Amino acid sequence: DTARSLSGLPPLFLVHDASGSISSYFELGPLGCRVYGIYDPQVEGAQGEAWRSLADRVQTYIQLIQNVLRRGSILIGGWSYGGVLAVHIAHMLNNERKAPHVAGIILIDSVYPPKLRHRLGMDPQEHMMAGVVARLKDKLPVSSVRPTYLRYAWQLPSWNNRATETCRKHISAPPSVTLIRASSHIPMANPDETFFLDWSRNMPQLGWENYEEDFISHILEIPGDHFSIFDTPNLVVINYL
Repeated sequence: DTARSLSGLPPLFLVHDASGSISSYFELGPLGCRVYGIYDPQVEGAQGEAWRSLADRVQTYIQLIQNVLRRGSILIGGWSYGGVLAVHIAHMLNNERKAPHVAGIILIDSVYPPKLRHRLGMDPQEHMMAGVVARLKDKLPVSSVRPTYLRYAWQLPSWNNRATETCRKHISAPPSVTLIRASSHIPMANPDETFFLDWSRNMPQLGWENYEEDFISHILEIPGDHFSIFDTPNLVVINYL
């Protein structure tokens, strides 16, 4: 079953944000294709132990995708942390012979992780909460702190490796990657301060310029800040895209 919609578009898999939840995606309207959400089954210790590694997490999510689709093309993406995970999943899928093919990646205001890693230090919670206006604090659950911090320590996959004489395994080129970026900064109590997710806001590709050459294929700017892009009326723009 290729699970394509009547429009002919491949299904879209949206990976959870830093809290492990997919609730933000519930606000989206019809997107013209089948949409599946991937939430974190380990969030807050809901099932068993925490993830042993990034590879362990990615393999589990790939299995969830293959439970829906064994072959054919898919789109994959996510908001913030979810977009970074989507890059890892796409890389692994497109380098497996018997797996769905990722035709496109959608990054929803996902900041390039290494751009922030060294500036966060060892206490990311301080950056998560300090200086944020009161109305935004309910959008920053404590459960998001640990996975958000882990994201910045991860080494992103390389799409440009070539076969060695001993391996002869070809690493596929990245699929088309669309970056949907918020146009505004997150409001702070002190207007002279900048929330850490906005440290790359002045860069057109949110830091992905420093990843691999021409990784981002398209950039779409939408109203709102990182935490309000799923709010009305900003949703109208996302649904239109």
